[in-house]
Amino acid sequence: QRAKNNKGGLLITEATAPSFEFGLYSNFPMIKTDQQVMAWKKIVDSVHSNSSSISVQLWHLGRAGDPKILKDNNLPFVAPSPIYLGRESEEYAKSVENELRELTIPEIKHIVEEYAACAKRCINEAGFDMIEIHGAHMYLLDQFLQSVSNQRTDEYGGSIENRARLILEVVDACIEAVGAE
Repeated sequence: QRAKNNKGGLLITEATAPSFEFGLYSNFPMIKTDQQVMAWKKIVDSVHSNSSSISVQLWHLGRAGDPKILKDNNLPFVAPSPIYLGRESEEYAKSVENELRELTIPEIKHIVEEYAACAKRCINEAGFDMIEIHGAHMYLLDQFLQSVSNQRTDEYGGSIENRARLILEVVDACIEAVGAE
């Protein structure tokens, strides 16, 4: 409907997870499996048939994820540092026995790799015109940028240059995967 009324315009999807371990909410979109890619391709093709373009917004929830849904899927509740959103978030995570923990360096490297792999799925398989990397609103990439949520002492913490390292690595990896254009 929006593509028909927006000929030549740009549609941007709601935030979409590149992979299961990027955090989970009930019923939110993902683009990891072949079935998910093909479902998105139908949407992309429909938008293109109406002379409009479409971008997919990719995110990682980090400490904003749901620790119970993560646990139900055998996934950890992770963030740059084990700093909860607030007392309610902490109590909930403890009650479902999936406490927030700091990401390891190998896990951070995997996140970068998965963003790049997802960029390929989005552009080369689903046919999106572009990807948008969601780096705001206190989701994972923004959590790394903010000193209130990132108190690491390694190469991903401390100075703003270090706190920005993850998002810059994600951008570079996605450009390498699908090009800057």
